[in-house]
Amino acid sequence: GAPVSVQADVPCYLRDSLGVGQTLSGPAIIAEQIATTWLAPGWRASLDHGGNLRLRKEQFRERARFVYS
Repeated sequence: GAPVSVQADVPCYLRDSLGVGQTLSGPAIIAEQIATTWLAPGWRASLDHGGNLRLRKEQFRERARFVYS
């Protein structure tokens, strides 16, 4: 199929300005001098103590529904 183009405002972060343990939720862009990371919706990123950017898919839990009669 034909490519799809979507325009949307997305937060952009400088990786050098992230603090250890800081968590970002997608969608977002994380920019640095030699790379750019696209953080897709449904994903989270955090910076660990070694300076590594850890990406993980969010786990959605269905909330229990209570029915009162």
